[in-house]
Amino acid sequence: DDQGRVYLKAWTEVDKFSLVLREADEPGMDFMGFKVVDEDALRQLERDLMAYGCAVEQLPAGELNSCGRRVRFQAP
Repeated sequence: DDQGRVYLKAWTEVDKFSLVLREADEPGMDFMGFKVVDEDALRQLERDLMAYGCAVEQLPAGELNSCGRRVRFQAP
C-alpha cells in the first residue's frame, strides 16, 4: 500500500488478508486483531473493555486497507 505494507493470505482464506508485513529496523509485531460479526458487536466489545478498565482508542474505517472501523486496546 502507500505506507509500504504488504498484505498476505493463505490459499483457502475468504478474507482479503490475514497478515500484514512492513519493513522495520527490529523484529516484532505491531498488533493482532479479532473479527466481530457487526458494528453492534464492536460497540459491545468497546463497552466491555472500558468496564474492565482498558483504555480504548477508536480507529476509523480505511486506516488499514479494506478494514472497517476498529478499536485499539492493550490487554492487561
